[in-house]
Amino acid sequence: MQALTTRSLKKSFKTVHAITDLNMNVPKNSIYGFLGKNGAGKTTTMKMITGLLRPDAGEIEVFGEQACFGETKVNRTIGYLPDVPEFYGYMSAKEYLTLCAKISGVAPDKAAAQIKELIALVGLKGINRRIKTYSRGMKQRLGIAQALIGSPKLILCDEPTSALDPEGRLEVLQVLSNLRERVTVVFSTHILADVERICDRVGVLNNGCLAMEKSISQLQNMSLTGRIRVETYDENAMGRLLEPLGQLPDCKVSTDKGNTFFLEARDTKEAAIILCKTAAELNLPLRRLERLDQSLEDVFMEVTGP
Repeated sequence: MQALTTRSLKKSFKTVHAITDLNMNVPKNSIYGFLGKNGAGKTTTMKMITGLLRPDAGEIEVFGEQACFGETKVNRTIGYLPDVPEFYGYMSAKEYLTLCAKISGVAPDKAAAQIKELIALVGLKGINRRIKTYSRGMKQRLGIAQALIGSPKLILCDEPTSALDPEGRLEVLQVLSNLRERVTVVFSTHILADVERICDRVGVLNNGCLAMEKSISQLQNMSLTGRIRVETYDENAMGRLLEPLGQLPDCKVSTDKGNTFFLEARDTKEAAIILCKTAAELNLPLRRLERLDQSLEDVFMEVTGP
């Protein structure tokens, strides 16, 4: 079952076409990385899903139920962490979450137990300071706890790790990863390393629609342009090896320090065969030849273009 589905979703702001034809599918109990460059429309999409923004056209379904603009039964099953969450700095985490539970209509007897659990879940147990003294990472983790008030089935996190230091990012990602069996998580980001670390599936937003939607394993096996690292024993050998590579289509060579160069080719297997054959014919032994694993960054740049 899909936790979230959008069909032909569209949204424009005067002459700006933010979302032109968005079709996405988020499996239940997965962590879905919603990728896109800054300004690609990730926040606009999340606001439409939560009912905070009215789509111009299209459909949104959450666990098979239609989601609409405004306060509806479906919208209230979605938790949301905005890109810049606001807090009452004079409150403690417990006080703030108690207020959020009251606004969300959670019964007081259930709220107390849930808040205690959530504070422990996000690593804020035993911290009784006012929120204004929290680090940014602590505030983001508190924001995740807020998004989980009322036991939603789906939570949306808009750029939850942006502007965090490495330690804060790791803490937030660990909290999100721990939610996998509890809820479905969609988080938007332009930090590719975060997606590679915890996501099951990725959607890349470009020009108002999904340029690609695949699992992490599918992305890693995509036959996009690959890279080969070649190390020779001397610079003369390197120059003689590079000459025949000019015959290959879509082939780029970049040199590194010493006697090493990198080769980008559409068909890395063919490029490696030509390299080895040329080296044997010229009696030029290679110190090292290695095909480099494709990163999510490579895929992202190939899909979104310049």
